Amino acid sequence: MLIPKGVQENEIKQDLEKKGIKRIKQGGNWDAYDLGDRILLIASDRINFSGFVLNDTIPHKGEIMTALTHFWCAYVLKTFPHPLLWSQDSPGKNAARDLKKELPKIPLNKSLVVKKINFLPYKFIFYHHLGEEIYEEYIRTGWAGDQNFPPDFPKWSKLGKPVAKIYLKNETGKEITASEFKDKYGWKGENWLEMCRGAYQLAYKQAERSGLLILKTELKGDLSSWTGEFLTPESSCFCTFSRWCRIMKEGKDIPDDDKLKDWAEKIATPFPGEKDENLAGLHNLDPRNKEHLNWVHGLKLPPGDINLRAEKSLKIFELLTGFHLREYQKKHLL
Repeated sequence: MLIPKGVQENEIKQDLEKKGIKRIKQGGNWDAYDLGDRILLIASDRINFSGFVLNDTIPHKGEIMTALTHFWCAYVLKTFPHPLLWSQDSPGKNAARDLKKELPKIPLNKSLVVKKINFLPYKFIFYHHLGEEIYEEYIRTGWAGDQNFPPDFPKWSKLGKPVAKIYLKNETGKEITASEFKDKYGWKGENWLEMCRGAYQLAYKQAERSGLLILKTELKGDLSSWTGEFLTPESSCFCTFSRWCRIMKEGKDIPDDDKLKDWAEKIATPFPGEKDENLAGLHNLDPRNKEHLNWVHGLKLPPGDINLRAEKSLKIFELLTGFHLREYQKKHLL
């Protein structure tokens, strides 16, 4: 994934490399640094769509991903296997806290130390509501994953248990079934899916108590633990309970009020498609195409839409945790 120079955040990289710590991966959400038997993750405010990282940032994005991942792992899902490692000197805080004396420039409000794991070559999207891809599957077959539903089951209805959609993390993005995944990885694969499903269900209940619904979430990991951010606004779709009730009563679809996503899906491009008209939307461009990449890296996003995304994410954090972001950081991260 190529990162525009303006959002590479190389100052921290240069400081850590002076101390012999190499950056081993840079993505849209996290930079990963090798600590030997552990990994230091530093969250980014970067924006990414359809394989492109844009030349803009969202205020507080990295801080929210860090604090919310800590919240889920330290409190709600503490009995589940997770990647976070804990401080030896400051109980309840992440092991990044122990690095501060040796590495004073690392931002603790964006840093987590995690276990080293071997990523599975898949991404897993779990749905707790009948929407998007699994609704389309239901319309075609009457089934969503391994669950069968009666005719005319309303869109976005809550499911008895979350349904998993599994995709290869390569250029094809090919979908495989849960049965195919279990056939390949055996009981470990089955346990992984059940662990993710159970963690999502528990987090869903926590969100419900806060007046939020987690309609879907994306997970990545190995056969023992997920990694990266978990159940954050960057990897999940949240909706207020009151809004969901109103939409279900009116029989409408849940509108996607993410203005940035809407902008990315509709923006006109200068590149011709198969027909006479030019392509529209970043999802129709190819991150491997140098012309496409340079054009996207030159874009500036609508500032108002960026601010709306930041405000929405902060609100979700406050509802879920019961803390203002600065309060949570002071108590649990810094």
